[in-house]
Amino acid sequence: MPLVSRMRIRRYAWLAAVQLLCSGCFGYVTAEPETVPPGHNVRVYLMQEGLGDLAGFAPGLRMDGTFLRVDGDQLVLRVPVTDQTVGIMTRSLGQDLSIPAGRIVRLERRELDRRRTWLTAGVGAAAVAAMLTSFGEGVPNPDLPPVEEDPAGLTAFRAAVSLFTIPVR
Repeated sequence: MPLVSRMRIRRYAWLAAVQLLCSGCFGYVTAEPETVPPGHNVRVYLMQEGLGDLAGFAPGLRMDGTFLRVDGDQLVLRVPVTDQTVGIMTRSLGQDLSIPAGRIVRLERRELDRRRTWLTAGVGAAAVAAMLTSFGEGVPNPDLPPVEEDPAGLTAFRAAVSLFTIPVR
């Protein structure tokens, strides 16, 4: 395989790996408040009119949070306010908000998208396979003498030792 083709495979493999790391396997599906179980992540789209005190929590008229319950004609949602870091542990601190049902344009429930998950896993496996197959012999340098076979069979030992040597020029 020519060197140019291997470099192209490596580039595409890295692009696929980046896509794998940046992709999400979850999506949002429109739902009614009565069908969403408590504790699930939801996205609420709000009306511009009468936003008032919710404006600080809903940039762009959209609010993400955890669904808690429905109280009469109000939806109770826990929205993240800040993250608290203690040592190596981080936890999200939230605030419970009551949103009148009249202000809600649409409610979406977060759920696993199986098709996108399998697609992402397939692309990731293909990227790993492409990266593993893209490493090879390379193009031989005509200025170097050919490598002779080791009659004692110490080629693997020589390769292991060469990992720990530092070339000095």
